[in-house]
Amino acid sequence: WGNFAWSWLFTGAIWALLHFPNFYNQNPDINATMTSILGIYPIGLLWGYISYRSGSILPSILIHGTHLWGLHNF
Repeated sequence: WGNFAWSWLFTGAIWALLHFPNFYNQNPDINATMTSILGIYPIGLLWGYISYRSGSILPSILIHGTHLWGLHNF
């Protein structure tokens, strides 16, 4: 779109919405699902920023992998 900010916000929203099925399967309440999506949106923005600054998507993939294994709790 010629503007990093709009692209960053849009792809962050798409990333968060891709998690909709997972959240909805855990709790089939639409309000709880949307709250969970809003809760992970800033994480998507952070990982998008890391990808932008590094020039590669690999750091975000690695961070996402460690997040799935619970290493973010250490």
